[in-house]
Order: sequence, then structure tokens, then C-alpha cells
Amino acid sequence: MDTRQTAWGRRAVKGCRGVEMDSARKGRRRPTRDEGPAVTREQIVDAAYRIARTEHLDQIQIRRVARELGVWPQALYHYVPSKSELLRLVADRALETRRPPGLPATAPWDERLLDLFNRTEEVFAAHPGLVQFLVLRPDFVGSAHLGALAEEALGLLFEGGLTPGQALGAFGGLASLIVGKAQLLEAFTSGAQVSAPTADEQRFPCLARTLGEAAGAEVDLADDVATYIAGLASLYGRGEPRRRRHR
Repeated sequence: MDTRQTAWGRRAVKGCRGVEMDSARKGRRRPTRDEGPAVTREQIVDAAYRIARTEHLDQIQIRRVARELGVWPQALYHYVPSKSELLRLVADRALETRRPPGLPATAPWDERLLDLFNRTEEVFAAHPGLVQFLVLRPDFVGSAHLGALAEEALGLLFEGGLTPGQALGAFGGLASLIVGKAQLLEAFTSGAQVSAPTADEQRFPCLARTLGEAAGAEVDLADDVATYIAGLASLYGRGEPRRRRHR
């Protein structure tokens, strides 16, 4: 049997049991006697988003959100079919909070590119668990807000003189850098007791010195991204790209 027909049938059965729908314009459903007050899709996402901001994305549960709203869990499933869909909506809401560009359109392309990734890093820092969600949900890359991020970044790289192939590699490197570093920062700021890494000075003197001197130093993601983008600007310039030398 067609799964769509099955799903429709289940909804029809629920309708026969007394579930009445208000107009789509209001976006509300009249609850049954057992479900408590009516809620909207927007209220559900708002409640889940508050949990993500104050705690962590992985703390979002259908039952938890229902409790926050004072309704039974089944009331939420009329608007959000699964926890996975609810997480997707919350992630999209989080990405929507990225602040507008801090530089004018006349600023150099590499400076605007740095500003773009700095603003994205701020979103990751303000929403614990968001980065991990994006890593585990590659299908989310096609969302409106991530698509807009990629579009803006690639447009700036094209403005810098990169070809589509070069821009794809540069964007992939930047995305990997910002996501990987955000994961590390979240791990170190999660409150878990993590022992400082060490290395054998006899076998790995450079590694031991680096770990020893850098211990406790504040890590600034913007510095790493700035270094990467400065390298792109140096390699390709602010006009026609310079061909890389091969040995």
C-alpha cells in the first residue's frame, strides 16, 4: 500500500475520533479533551529553541517540549512528525539568527569573507550542539540558511578571482576549519574534566614544547579563519588568480 495513503488513512481515523482542525490561516488545531490547550507550530519551535539556547540541542525531546507547553506529547505530533524534524526546525531557527554583514559591499572580498565566517562562528558558539547536528545531518546542507551561507561565500571567492573549482576547494577548507574548531571549542567548554594533553619531550620535543607553552592559552577561532583567508588572498590576489607553482 502507498505510504502516503496509509498516512492519510491514519489522519482520517484521528479526525473521526473528534480531532477538529481550525482554519490553516490561524495555524491552530482545536485539541481533544485529553490533550490540553491548543498549540501552534511556532510555539513548539520556540519552546524547543529555548531549550537549545539555555542547555543543549541534544536536550530537546518531544516529551520535554510538551511539558514546557503544558500539553500532552501527542498534541505536538500534529505539527512536528518526529524529533528529527523538530531538531531540523530548531537548527534552521538558530542559523536564522546570524547577524547582518558588518562591512559595506565596497570592502575587499577577503575582509567580507572573514566577516561572514566570524558571524557564522558566533551562531555556533551561541547554540551548543548545533555543529554536531550539522555534521550528522548532511541532508541539512540544502536548507535555506546554509544555502545562503554557501552562496555568499562562493560569490566572494568568485569576486576574488577564483575559478569554480578553486572556490569549491577554498570553501570546503573554510567550512571544515570552522566546523572542526567549533567542535573542539565546544568540547573544551562543556564543563567535562579533560586532562591537558602532554607529550614525551625526548621523542617529540616540538610537540611537547607546543603543548606546554600553549596550555591554558585562549584559542581564538577568528585568528585561524583569518590566517586561512589571508592565505587565499595571498595566493590568488584581489584580481586575477595567480597560478600555484608545482615542484
